Amino acid sequence: MIRWSFFKRRKPRELNYVPRYYDPEKEELEKRIAEAEKEVLIERGEEGVRREINFRKAAREQWSVDLRSQSLKRNLRFAASLLAILVLVLVLIWKYKELGTFFTPG
Repeated sequence: MIRWSFFKRRKPRELNYVPRYYDPEKEELEKRIAEAEKEVLIERGEEGVRREINFRKAAREQWSVDLRSQSLKRNLRFAASLLAILVLVLVLIWKYKELGTFFTPG
């Protein structure tokens, strides 16, 4: 089937990536080192997995500590505000009583 169009369609651009340097020996060496490290970790008892679990646990504990400290600060701020309002109300009541006795006839 032939499609006719008034405009010429462009082809998609091609990626012309040329690596600047490639060392197959170095890549093979890094691969063997990584495999050897995995074997050592398996022989030691999966320390790599434990480290990941410990990291997650430490992050969760830190988040919990941060949440507790934020909650404590929020509660202290609320208590201080409540105390200030209570003192202000008591002072106003005390002053009102003094003014009330001043204006009473007698």
